[in-house]
Amino acid sequence: MLLLSLLFVISSFSSALMEEFELRLQESSICKSLELKLLNAKQNKDMLSDFWSPYLRINMQPNGFFYTETLSGSDEEKTSSTSLDISTQLDLVHFLGADIGLSLPLKYKSGDESESEIIMNRLGLSISRRLIAEEYANQLGAGARYIESVYALEQQQWQLFIQLVKDVFDQKYYQNLNRISTERLSLYQRKFNAEKDEDMRQKYKKQILLLEKSLLNTRKFMATITPFSDERLKTLYEEIEKTIPELYKTYLETFVSSETKDISALRLELEKAYEEKNLWFLPYIMNPIINFNLEYYFDDADSMGASYKAGDWKWSIGISGSLDLLDRGERELKSIGRKNTYEIKKLELEEELENSSKRLNQMIADVEIASLELELKLIDLEQAIDDSKTAIEKYSKGYVTYEDKQLSVLERYQAELDYLGALEQLYLSRLNLMRESGNTIGGYFDEEAY
Repeated sequence: MLLLSLLFVISSFSSALMEEFELRLQESSICKSLELKLLNAKQNKDMLSDFWSPYLRINMQPNGFFYTETLSGSDEEKTSSTSLDISTQLDLVHFLGADIGLSLPLKYKSGDESESEIIMNRLGLSISRRLIAEEYANQLGAGARYIESVYALEQQQWQLFIQLVKDVFDQKYYQNLNRISTERLSLYQRKFNAEKDEDMRQKYKKQILLLEKSLLNTRKFMATITPFSDERLKTLYEEIEKTIPELYKTYLETFVSSETKDISALRLELEKAYEEKNLWFLPYIMNPIINFNLEYYFDDADSMGASYKAGDWKWSIGISGSLDLLDRGERELKSIGRKNTYEIKKLELEEELENSSKRLNQMIADVEIASLELELKLIDLEQAIDDSKTAIEKYSKGYVTYEDKQLSVLERYQAELDYLGALEQLYLSRLNLMRESGNTIGGYFDEEAY
């Protein structure tokens, strides 16, 4: 699992929240799939950029290891020999568009009538390269796919974290709503049973039906979630109340308006398309492979009918390739694709820049709207507190019934719950803004990766 960056703020004092988040990361099949995709993208990028990480092979073909015994007819004389023929190959790939290999063949011989010996008679160098190698374009494409993979994983981690916060908020909200609605229902049933006026009974009946409907919807929703224990819920809620303001404060202090990683990947794709556009003619010409081989002999040798002495050099150069003279339009289509892909990627980048700006402005507006809604709910809460105090005072003097006093108290509880709901929505809006801004809550990003 990838290390988390912004979660340094969380881990400093939010052990339960951190544990729950890490558990969800570990249990997410989407995260694991995206991590695997990221590893593949990183390997492909490194293969094109890090040619100093060579391949080293030991090849035991064609002769490999042999043990031979010979029995001589009447004398029943037995002789044996052992041989091991291996070739060590060291390959540097994609060095300036070329593949470079060093080979060192070794042969070991041992027998009854001869001394054991190790033969290392030559050293070989091979270089292979296409005449027009699109190495830079391939590196750009691999870098773009790597950044896309990082971005996709970070966005999924954001989604899991936001969903965790929402789950905690929802459970606490609906538990309190269920309690308040149940008490309200009981009070209205008492008022309905005690009321003689038919019009008032109808009014109370409507309230009873609305509360029963609300309770059914609440319990229906609560049945769809996996609840936390009361103690765990309390701990998580308290940690979230501390964490999100700190996260948002860090975000405001450190965030510098810049492109998100998906746009950075699109810019690399556009640059790649530009490189390919400049070679629009490539499908129409032969793009041969040039091979160069060089061998130096340490000892006398006999290779494919030719004898070599110690100190001899052997080199060769070759060109191979093919060219289609007639086709059914495939080459023309490839050439058109090279030209048009650049224009398509350019349009995609422009569209994403515009859409990203719109989404970010919407998220900023959502935060502002949530802030205003919180202020409105605070006014409602203050009014509900005053009303409940008045109802309690009136009840103490006998001006209102117990049921009316309790309903006023429940209105205050409902106002408190609505205020907390508005605060929770503000928290979620801030998290969505941080996510849309390209801020990193999970994953990692190597700024020098491209």
